[in-house]
Amino acid sequence: QSFDRDMRVISVSDYWLKEMGYEREEVIGRMSVDFLTEDSRHYALEGSLPAFIKSGRASDVSYRFVKKNGEIIDTLLSAVMETGAEDTPLHSLTVVTDVTERKRAEEALRASEARYHDLIENSDLGIQITNRAGKRIFANRACAELLGFGSPAKFISVHRHGFVADHDKARVAKLREEMLDGETSSVVFEFDGPLLPGILERS
Repeated sequence: QSFDRDMRVISVSDYWLKEMGYEREEVIGRMSVDFLTEDSRHYALEGSLPAFIKSGRASDVSYRFVKKNGEIIDTLLSAVMETGAEDTPLHSLTVVTDVTERKRAEEALRASEARYHDLIENSDLGIQITNRAGKRIFANRACAELLGFGSPAKFISVHRHGFVADHDKARVAKLREEMLDGETSSVVFEFDGPLLPGILERS
C-alpha cells in the first residue's frame, strides 16, 4: 500500500487486494484508515500517524484491518515516507504483515499456560519445580502445607538440601546428576517428618 500526504491510498498491490477482498477501484483515493477497525483507526489518527509524519518512519505498528467480508485480521505495519524539497512529505511506502495466526497461537499458548498453572496451583498433590542448578523456583500451596510451611514463598526460601537426611544426600545428588545427564527421567526418595523442625530452625 502507498498513500499520499493526505493519507489517501494512491497505489496498492495485487496481493493486498486479493487478501482483503477488494477491487482496486474500491480502494484508490480512500483514506488509508478506512480499512481499520474503529479502535485501530482512533489509534492511528491520534497517535501513530502523526508520529509517522513527523519521523518519516514506522516499524511493526500493530493494527487491526477489516476485510471486505467483515473478517478482522491482526497486522504489523512498517512504512517509510518519501519526501521532496525541504523534506515535504510526498507519499509513503507501506508494508503490512498478517500476524493473525501467530497472534492466535500466542493467545492459545497463554491460555494453555494459565490452565496449566491453575491445575498445579489447585492440585491436592504437593508439586515443586527446580532449575538445573537445583534451586527451587516454584512450589504450590499443597506442597508447602504438606511440609509444614505457611506459604510457598517460605518453602521456596529454604535450601533444597534441608529436606534430605544426611545419609541420603549423596544418593540424591547422584540421582539428580543422572537426571541432568538424561540417564533417568525422575527421582523418588523418602524422608521423615521429624526432619522438619530442624529445617525450620536453619531457615
